[in-house]
Amino acid sequence: MERNWTGDDEKSAFDDLLSARVPSRGALSNVLEEYELKALQSEHAAEQYAVRHTSNRKASSGWRDPKNKLQSEFSDTVHHVQDALHVFKERGVLHHTEYDSNIPAAVHGAPKTAEESKESLERLRRMGQFEAQDFDVVDNDVERETTLNRDHLDYLVEESWRWLLSFLIGVTMGMLAFLVDIVLQRLNSFKYTAVKTVVANHGGFWAPYMVWLVFTMGYSAMSAFLVTSFAPLGAGSGIPEIKTYLNGVHIKGLLGLKTLVVKMFSVTLSMAGGLIAGKEGPFIHAGGIVGGGIAGMGSRTITDLLHKYGYKRKAKASRKYGGYFRNDADHRDYVGIGTAAGVSCSFAAPIGGLLLSIEEGASFYSTSLFWRGFLATCTGVCTLHFLAQFHERPSEIMDARFGIRRDLGLYDDNIALYGSKFWYYIWELPIYVFIGCIAGALGGWFIKLNIHFTSFRAKYIPASNRWRRFGEVVFVAWLVATTWFIATYSSPCQNLPSKEQLSYYENSGEDQDIYAGVSGFDSRGLKFFPQLWCNSTQFNPHGQLFFNPLVQSMRMIVHFGETLPESITPEHIISSSLLLLWAVTIFCGMLFCFGIGAATGLFIPSLALGAAWGRIVGMLVRHMVGHHAISLPAYAVSCLSALPRCTHS
Repeated sequence: MERNWTGDDEKSAFDDLLSARVPSRGALSNVLEEYELKALQSEHAAEQYAVRHTSNRKASSGWRDPKNKLQSEFSDTVHHVQDALHVFKERGVLHHTEYDSNIPAAVHGAPKTAEESKESLERLRRMGQFEAQDFDVVDNDVERETTLNRDHLDYLVEESWRWLLSFLIGVTMGMLAFLVDIVLQRLNSFKYTAVKTVVANHGGFWAPYMVWLVFTMGYSAMSAFLVTSFAPLGAGSGIPEIKTYLNGVHIKGLLGLKTLVVKMFSVTLSMAGGLIAGKEGPFIHAGGIVGGGIAGMGSRTITDLLHKYGYKRKAKASRKYGGYFRNDADHRDYVGIGTAAGVSCSFAAPIGGLLLSIEEGASFYSTSLFWRGFLATCTGVCTLHFLAQFHERPSEIMDARFGIRRDLGLYDDNIALYGSKFWYYIWELPIYVFIGCIAGALGGWFIKLNIHFTSFRAKYIPASNRWRRFGEVVFVAWLVATTWFIATYSSPCQNLPSKEQLSYYENSGEDQDIYAGVSGFDSRGLKFFPQLWCNSTQFNPHGQLFFNPLVQSMRMIVHFGETLPESITPEHIISSSLLLLWAVTIFCGMLFCFGIGAATGLFIPSLALGAAWGRIVGMLVRHMVGHHAISLPAYAVSCLSALPRCTHS
């Protein structure tokens, strides 16, 4: 290699080697050869380098023999490069024939192909969508001066706004929950009424099936279109993204008003379309958006719309009207309060919703945050129940009895007498432990399978390809709808219970249907015994689970028959074979539906699946011991409460 090197050339080449990423095979070999040759043969360049440095610097102990000094540096360089080459060879980096000289690598886990390099670059590009939150206390001269000049009244006003905003978050989430319940009830009413009408008028399979598909696939397609076209972050439950935000990382667009609107419409349409989904997860996301928006007393989305149409004003309240809390720390706290209000309005459980938000979501906890969150959750649940009661009987709102309804109950507390239906024997405790083990194994199996489904979806149906995402939702909706319809159509007919028992079964007390997304009776005045293709004295047992919204089916599994007195032997219970068929289809539906391009939650499907498996175990125990006095609802609730914990945390 003939080249007249100078000291600057050598220094530059050495700096490039040290500062660059680990070079490829060809680049590393070339640099190694150049340094070896220079260290052994380029004595003339070393002398020139030494003369230049000694002429510009005062002689010192470090530069008394520059020629020897430079040769020593070159020798060290050769050793460093040789050591690096040896390490690379040990780790196999230089043994891959597909390793091209133009592709950069990394010492640890180096990309071996151009495709892997592209994936790494894509991950780096996606990282640009994330922002780190600054939770540190602002400390500067301006802030200190402002703090010193604040009077007691200003602090009092700020503290009052903290509580008032928490109250407003609860009221807003209660109203949103009521609107979603009302719209869902209407959409389901259109669907089920239309199918029942076609069955009554035409019978057969194809005509009702086509009407069923029009509604289920139509609702699901609209849900997917909203998400894929306007707000991709509205897909799924939103819980992982909210937990990410509460722990310090913000995703652009996660807490936008557009995401909230799309999320609410999408989850309503997904549930009406029959997808195996619940509203609880999406409501956690929606609560976070509402909490952050109300705390900031402003909206960037509305501001952008105003600017788009020529209005140069900002949709943001001044400090006088509550604009105190716009720093990252306060915004995070109110997002946490909003998530607690969201899950509380979904389950009508103010304490449980607050604890879920603190335990599973936020990493930053304070006593003041706890009490303000409790105010928001209680306000949200009270608002929801008040609006539901007012919607059913507006003229009796002042005389209505609150506290007797259970959002996931089939009968009100005055009739069901829950204390007489949920009990256990001491010898059943090991069985409940076994049920917990079953739930853990089932949850672990679901997570493992879901990982494979997610990997397949990320490879073949990426979030960047909205038409594939849209097509996947439509296909899954068709698959679920077809399975549910065939299961209902193939059901044998059974005789109705006696009139005495039928009066107990159908006596649900105060109307609970708004929380289940169903309304109305059939032509015979029955609610829990669908007629469909059977005659007037019979009913379709599969229709009790498959021809109902998911929430109503879960309520049937846990609570059906609770109003019967203990002295009466029930003439009808949901069979174990039907429960097994329904549980298997729900499990498979969860795998297909969770992660698609529509707003879907996993809480309600997990609860429903757990209730089915728990009741199956209870029926097995009853058969083994030959003892009819076994509390099947207690078995259903035991597994119902265990399974969601496995899939959530």
